[in-house]
Amino acid sequence: MRTEEVVEKVFDKHCAPKIIAVINGLEKKYENGNWEVFECMVSNKTARIIKSRVKAFKYVLAQYYNKPFKLEINGKTVRVIVRK
Repeated sequence: MRTEEVVEKVFDKHCAPKIIAVINGLEKKYENGNWEVFECMVSNKTARIIKSRVKAFKYVLAQYYNKPFKLEINGKTVRVIVRK
Protein backbone atom coordinates (compact mmCIF):
# COMPACT_ATOMS: atom_id res chain seq x y z
CA MET A 1 0.00 0.00 0.00
CA ARG A 2 1.31 3.46 -0.89
CA THR A 3 2.10 5.98 1.84
CA GLU A 4 -0.56 8.38 0.55
CA GLU A 5 -3.25 5.72 0.87
CA VAL A 6 -2.21 4.91 4.45
CA VAL A 7 -2.21 8.61 5.39
CA GLU A 8 -5.62 9.20 3.84
CA LYS A 9 -7.01 6.23 5.79
CA VAL A 10 -5.66 7.47 9.13
CA PHE A 11 -5.99 11.27 8.82
CA ASP A 12 -8.94 13.32 7.56
CA LYS A 13 -8.91 15.05 4.19
CA HIS A 14 -7.66 18.38 5.61
CA CYS A 15 -4.67 16.94 7.48
CA ALA A 16 -3.58 14.28 4.97
CA PRO A 17 -1.79 16.60 2.48
CA LYS A 18 0.18 18.23 5.32
CA ILE A 19 1.27 14.84 6.71
CA ILE A 20 2.30 13.61 3.25
CA ALA A 21 4.33 16.80 2.77
CA VAL A 22 6.10 16.23 6.09
CA ILE A 23 7.00 12.63 5.20
CA ASN A 24 8.25 13.65 1.75
CA GLY A 25 10.11 16.62 3.27
CA LEU A 26 12.12 14.53 5.74
CA GLU A 27 15.71 14.77 4.60
CA LYS A 28 18.71 12.88 5.89
CA LYS A 29 20.88 15.07 8.13
CA TYR A 30 23.51 12.68 9.45
CA GLU A 31 24.26 9.14 10.58
CA ASN A 32 25.02 8.16 14.14
CA GLY A 33 26.30 4.60 14.49
CA ASN A 34 23.45 2.30 13.46
CA TRP A 35 20.95 5.18 13.19
CA GLU A 36 20.05 7.56 10.37
CA VAL A 37 18.62 10.95 11.37
CA PHE A 38 15.98 12.64 9.18
CA GLU A 39 14.70 16.14 9.95
CA CYS A 40 12.02 18.45 8.62
CA MET A 41 10.88 21.94 9.64
CA VAL A 42 7.10 22.36 9.77
CA SER A 43 4.64 25.15 10.47
CA ASN A 44 3.04 25.66 13.88
CA LYS A 45 -0.27 24.30 12.63
CA THR A 46 1.27 21.11 11.21
CA ALA A 47 3.30 20.59 14.41
CA ARG A 48 0.11 20.83 16.46
CA ILE A 49 -1.64 18.32 14.18
CA ILE A 50 1.24 15.86 14.57
CA LYS A 51 1.45 16.35 18.34
CA SER A 52 -2.28 15.75 18.75
CA ARG A 53 -2.16 12.58 16.63
CA VAL A 54 1.21 11.07 17.57
CA LYS A 55 0.05 7.44 17.51
CA ALA A 56 -1.47 7.83 14.05
CA PHE A 57 1.68 9.57 12.77
CA LYS A 58 3.85 6.78 14.20
CA TYR A 59 1.63 4.19 12.48
CA VAL A 60 2.14 5.95 9.13
CA LEU A 61 5.92 6.17 9.68
CA ALA A 62 6.04 2.47 10.59
CA GLN A 63 4.38 1.65 7.26
CA TYR A 64 6.77 3.99 5.43
CA TYR A 65 10.12 2.95 6.95
CA ASN A 66 9.33 -0.65 7.96
CA LYS A 67 12.24 -0.49 10.46
CA PRO A 68 12.59 0.46 14.13
CA PHE A 69 12.51 4.24 14.60
CA LYS A 70 12.20 7.02 17.17
CA LEU A 71 10.12 10.18 16.72
CA GLU A 72 11.06 13.54 18.25
CA ILE A 73 8.96 16.68 17.90
CA ASN A 74 10.65 19.78 19.26
CA GLY A 75 8.89 23.03 18.48
CA LYS A 76 8.76 23.22 14.69
CA THR A 77 11.30 20.46 14.07
CA VAL A 78 10.19 16.91 13.38
CA ARG A 79 13.06 14.43 13.74
CA VAL A 80 12.81 10.75 12.86
CA ILE A 81 15.70 8.50 13.86
CA VAL A 82 15.67 5.23 11.90
CA ARG A 83 17.70 2.06 12.45
CA LYS A 84 19.86 1.17 9.43
